[in-house]
Amino acid sequence: MGGSVQLRPPRLRAWTLAASLAGSFGLAPLRAEPAPGVSGRVVAEANPVAEATVYAYQVVEKSLRKVLTDAAGEFAFAELPAGLYKIVALKTGFAPAVAVVTRRASDQSQYVQVDLSTRVEEPAASGFWQLRSESPGDVLRELGVATPTELLVLAEAPAGASTPLLHTEVAADTVIAELPRNVRAQTVSSQIGMSGRLGSVRVAIDGGYRSMASNVGTDPGGTSVEGVASQLNLRLESEGAGSFDLSTTNQSLLTTTGGDESPVDFQNLTLRYRRDLGDHGTTALLAQFVDETGLSGDRQVRPQGLPTASRSLRLEGSYERHLGESTLLRSGLRYRESLRDYVRRPGEQSEGVALRSVEAWSLADWEVDPTWVVQYGFFTTAHDGTVSLAPRGGLVVRLRPEWQASVSASQRLALTDEDPLRGEFTPATLGTALGCSDAESSCYEVQLARSVAGTDSVRVGASWREFDRTVRLFLRDDFLRASEGMFLVPGDRLPEVHASFQRELGPRAVARWTSTYGEGGGGAFRATNRRLYENEVSYLSSEIDATYRPTSTGIYVAFHRVEQSLRWIPTPGMGRTAFRPSATLERVELALSQDLAPLFDLPTDWAFRLGVELLNGGTLFQSPSSAAESLRHRVTTGVAVRF
Repeated sequence: MGGSVQLRPPRLRAWTLAASLAGSFGLAPLRAEPAPGVSGRVVAEANPVAEATVYAYQVVEKSLRKVLTDAAGEFAFAELPAGLYKIVALKTGFAPAVAVVTRRASDQSQYVQVDLSTRVEEPAASGFWQLRSESPGDVLRELGVATPTELLVLAEAPAGASTPLLHTEVAADTVIAELPRNVRAQTVSSQIGMSGRLGSVRVAIDGGYRSMASNVGTDPGGTSVEGVASQLNLRLESEGAGSFDLSTTNQSLLTTTGGDESPVDFQNLTLRYRRDLGDHGTTALLAQFVDETGLSGDRQVRPQGLPTASRSLRLEGSYERHLGESTLLRSGLRYRESLRDYVRRPGEQSEGVALRSVEAWSLADWEVDPTWVVQYGFFTTAHDGTVSLAPRGGLVVRLRPEWQASVSASQRLALTDEDPLRGEFTPATLGTALGCSDAESSCYEVQLARSVAGTDSVRVGASWREFDRTVRLFLRDDFLRASEGMFLVPGDRLPEVHASFQRELGPRAVARWTSTYGEGGGGAFRATNRRLYENEVSYLSSEIDATYRPTSTGIYVAFHRVEQSLRWIPTPGMGRTAFRPSATLERVELALSQDLAPLFDLPTDWAFRLGVELLNGGTLFQSPSSAAESLRHRVTTGVAVRF
């Protein structure tokens, strides 16, 4: 993809030939053999490419090393433990190329030649979505689950190159949507991002603003919705000094029905600092403050464990280090403090509850040999006088250079009489919450993956989780759709299967399909109406993302279905009821993105996006009238330019 890759033994230099002849006659060699590691050369049409960025990404440990090529196009990674690596070469003006290298031993000497192909267009017209289409999708995701800013940084040329040192992206879009309660709303948004260098410091900054307004709905009492959202991200990075990230978000949504106001607010301030310590260590610091209200939404049934508002502070430090050639150690310490408001019964005032916790963890990956990797560690939590311990273990098996299987397990154990996390609360987003995290009392996962040269990949897996806290699960990371969600309660068990498939459809197109299905529940909770319910949830998500390279055209098709129902559990003195709250939301999405520069030979890089969504039904975070069966639509149009 985007160039050819050759993997061959080290070149036979004159001194190597002399050493071989001396050895054949029983004489001592004149010079030592090539140093252990991976070295190579980046060329374009047989010409060396200077100042190209080369990454060595270890697939299992997810560690990353970076070097620049010299004037002769040469690069070298002196110390690389045994394992499976992806050697990624990037240079502005060229299509990226990837080589897969299997190292059987740490003292092995290997040589890689990477051939880059020149883009037809000028570097400044590389395309808003073209880097995503040209680079192997799994590589870009694994290089940090790449954000647009990170992709922009990867696309930049090193300092001193002839290409511009400042890149700017500007985008704007508008959304016309039908909301529940017969409300019709329009959203206008704009984003701007800049990336470049100030001396030896790499700077990236981006921000955005969104505004939503609606008419008054035709339901009894009339409903209107207004909202604003803004975000600012700043990243500073310097060789030897590390990287600093600042992110701030402010969002507000107000729904008015018959004079009654339902506000939903969210503020977030996050600071991150990361730097290397020595040749093998990395440290990171994080501070985060979050203030959110309206978490319970306009609920038909409100669990007592779901707060109406939450203010939390999180301080965290972590350290990562390679111990020798076969072990990676990660450890950290986290402090959390929160103040949450709960409504235990309808009509009563909010009850403020202060919570504090300290968490420590240590995880390690031990490569027994190039085929087997053992993963082990633990999480321990001290929470308001109670303590719990969660051992974790896993095994990674490299069946062949392209195939890899893994299995992992985690089980939380209460070291005191009281479960410390039974009454905890965690907000999450569907998709990012998948996989074992610190929200489960137990979690088991198995996965089988195949990847060929970073172009074709297949992943299938399954997981089983049991939750020990209340989870407010948003369906997507879109504040203006905060009412689209579901919740999980302590005791819920959630089996899940997922699969993804990526394939090159010839030299001109690439397609990726992902699908996830989960169904479970079983947890019982007390609602604010004092009744006892059992939770049941299910969800299905399928997505297809394809790109046609000659015209830089992207197509995205998706189907999502979320269903939640509550079964009433009879209790003495509560009478009988036939009411069983339930809701189902179905969504079909179609989006088209198009780079305009290749079609119209524009001097700057313009891109256009058109999206259509059809929605049916609602969720339990909406009132019964708004969650009724109704077909609604959203139409999104947007334009972006990069220069």
